[in-house]
This record gives sequence, C-alpha cells and structure tokens, in this order.
Amino acid sequence: MAKKEKTIKNEKIHTFKVITYSDGSVSMQRENDGFTALELLGYTAHIQLDIQERLAKLAEPDSVERTVIIRKTK
Repeated sequence: MAKKEKTIKNEKIHTFKVITYSDGSVSMQRENDGFTALELLGYTAHIQLDIQERLAKLAEPDSVERTVIIRKTK
C-alpha cells in the first residue's frame, strides 16, 4: 500500500530579529502570527533543550530547516 502524501494543514510563524547598532546598543523585534502564549512557552522550552543537547554533543537535530543569509559587507 502506498503512503499518503503529507499536505500542510496549518502554518504558524513566530519571528524575532536582533539588531545591534553602531553604538553597541541592541534591540529585539518579535512578530507572532498564530501561536498562543502556552504554545510559545512549550516550543521555546523544546528549542532550549535541543540547543543544550547539541552543545553537549548528545544529540543531532532531527529536522531543522535553516535559511542562511550572507550579506556582503561594504
């Protein structure tokens, strides 16, 4: 029996941007599109544990999609 192809049912996005200014100050901007506060707490706790395990070299990421942006310096 053939496997049924996955389709996206719902998509939620949470982004954050950290900006460092020339005077050394830092600001953070966040945008939430769809997550409840409890969902954000749960996912960020999971992300924190994943990073701690990778730092301790205990685990490799299961499925992480990253976009690398290379900016040309002036």
